[in-house]
Amino acid sequence: MGDLWADLAGAWGTATDLTMHEALDRWLDRMEVLYTHDHDQRPYRTRPIPTGLPALNRVVGGGLRCRGLTTLECEKLFQGDAVLATVARRIKTTVLLAGSHMADLTADVLVGEAQISPRDAARGTLTDEDWARISSAVGYLSDRHIRLTSVGTLAGLHSLIVDFPEVTSVLVLRAERFGRIDDTLMTLAELAEEYNVAILAATRPIRSSLSDIERLRRVGVVPAPGGRHYALLRLDRDVVSTRPIEIDQSGTWCR
Repeated sequence: MGDLWADLAGAWGTATDLTMHEALDRWLDRMEVLYTHDHDQRPYRTRPIPTGLPALNRVVGGGLRCRGLTTLECEKLFQGDAVLATVARRIKTTVLLAGSHMADLTADVLVGEAQISPRDAARGTLTDEDWARISSAVGYLSDRHIRLTSVGTLAGLHSLIVDFPEVTSVLVLRAERFGRIDDTLMTLAELAEEYNVAILAATRPIRSSLSDIERLRRVGVVPAPGGRHYALLRLDRDVVSTRPIEIDQSGTWCR
């Protein structure tokens, strides 16, 4: 409740002498701003949003935070692709998955849910079992609230967040494609704050401290002991996931 009370505290401004009636009026006015913003109808969320991936929930304190940015810093691109595609399929809220190519995004989400070979899918060499898995995947995904976009600019992403107020989680693949990564992350953090969304951005490892970004959580993907699996490490805190994850090199699923 800390963030909510901090925002409500602003209802009184610098006033030190108010009647109860005046105080309640200011409180209600502030609550209306929080819950029905002029350009955004998203509810004000104070609890973390579970990602559907227990290892990720573990290192970020239960899930993604609205009005906050989380980075997923990966040495290899397929790692970020796989984690974000999996979160998109598992998260319970309406999610916007932003990548480079719409066809690739669609195929990755579907193939990842079916857990079939992307190469076989591209070649059309699928078995009856593969088709059965695809059918089941389509049925599952039809009940999810996933939006896909191949928007190529941060301005375009901004417009989509405004246009679809039902979106509460935004997953950004390969965030460095938008330009200088420090500037990109600062803009994403501002969007999260302004529109009350939780943003998870996959990127290459970042060398700067990013100390200017508030509400930032940084997660790194590192090899787990044994070499076959990976662990998630909270880079801004001493927290490591106790549950190693398997990340498929196709970049479409992890578990």
